[in-house]
Amino acid sequence: MDGMNHVHLVGNLCDDADHRDTSTGRHVARFRVAVSTTYADDHGEKQTRCDYIPCVWWGRRPQGAKNLLIKGARVALYGELTSSRYSDDAGKAHHRLEVTVRDMTFERLPERTQAEGTHRDGQGATT
Repeated sequence: MDGMNHVHLVGNLCDDADHRDTSTGRHVARFRVAVSTTYADDHGEKQTRCDYIPCVWWGRRPQGAKNLLIKGARVALYGELTSSRYSDDAGKAHHRLEVTVRDMTFERLPERTQAEGTHRDGQGATT
């Protein structure tokens, strides 16, 4: 039986995405999505917890959505959970667990002033 690795998230971007091009010319955008969860504590009181999920989106689509991947944008995304290991410049080993985005819809975009270089492009933008 094949495994199942599907992630669906709806939340807000924590910061503007970090856009880069790899040495091979492939575009990558990295960002975190804030996702709230509501639950009842031991006393039955309603509590809300926020998790900050690291995401990575590869290719031309995030490059085209550069002006939309901004702090506060409400997104719905679909992807898969991926893990990787790497060593930093000092030789220290690290483990990364993140969502690799396959598709994303922008549900709501924050208001931004022209002076900040980005403006509201509308509701429900899809890439």
